[in-house]
Amino acid sequence: MELSFQRVENYQRPSWPGQEHPQQFHLDFEVDEFEPEHRRVIELGAIFQESFVGESGYGRQVCTDPAGHPFCLCRNPQS
Repeated sequence: MELSFQRVENYQRPSWPGQEHPQQFHLDFEVDEFEPEHRRVIELGAIFQESFVGESGYGRQVCTDPAGHPFCLCRNPQS
């Protein structure tokens, strides 16, 4: 998998969940367990926003990167 990004003049930081400056992209990262990956992204500069994890331990956690782009850590039942 390859991802490419480019700089934008007059960049406006997105504001999650608001849409005044909507997100430009959104990535979901599948994780085996939330706790170690949550800790890892926070140590790398992410900001935790909201959890949508059910009692089953499955769902998603929304974080934003240092520039304000939202991304999710996702844990889904095995198919």
